[in-house]
Amino acid sequence: MFDRREESIETAVQIVNTKTGGKLDFLINNAGLGIVAPAIDADIKDAKKMFDANFWGAVEMVQAFSPLIISAKGTIGNVAALGAILHVPWMSFYGASKAALVNWTEVLRLEMAPFRVKVVPIMTGFVHTNIFNQGHGTSLPRESLYWPAHKEIDARSAGSDVTEKMDANVYANKVVNDLTNGADGRIYRGGMSSGAKFITTFLPNSMVDKMMLGGTGLDKPAELQAIQAARKATKTG
Repeated sequence: MFDRREESIETAVQIVNTKTGGKLDFLINNAGLGIVAPAIDADIKDAKKMFDANFWGAVEMVQAFSPLIISAKGTIGNVAALGAILHVPWMSFYGASKAALVNWTEVLRLEMAPFRVKVVPIMTGFVHTNIFNQGHGTSLPRESLYWPAHKEIDARSAGSDVTEKMDANVYANKVVNDLTNGADGRIYRGGMSSGAKFITTFLPNSMVDKMMLGGTGLDKPAELQAIQAARKATKTG
């Protein structure tokens, strides 16, 4: 079935091909959606829609524009996220979609090397964007085992639990400078991106996990006990 996205991509390829003589120096894939919900509570339809945007959208763009990029010996930049390398509670599906994108991008980097095309995973930290205002988060049902942590989940869904966010224009300028100056391999930009690179490289997983639990409700003994009590009540009910 020929959907609107396929049609719009094909139209974009035709326009660029005509205007540039069949070459494209840079392709940046930045579209994305987000879901914040416990792994066992998230709506699967919403999760698939998110994967379609975060992963398959980039795949379709690269496949469609690859002849032009190869002709120009250009650069492909796929905007990923720290959730691809950090195990962040309540964001398992978002992290999984970005992890899929990173792995695919790294393989693409090897496969495009013979054509002198650079492929760069852009490991993005916290940036002031509208991703938390798009209405794609999953509302937590009151019967959820994780309801005692709903305030923390809501805060994460609204993006209000993070204060170190980079201005979107500053982020964009830094990424553009990285790519135009010949960046090769992963680049880290956005709030807390350097810290994430450091802790995932040098700290043991147990310490990183403890850091990831902060502000989730899972790090608070009272809330954790309430969650465990809810589970016991479900089993005995």
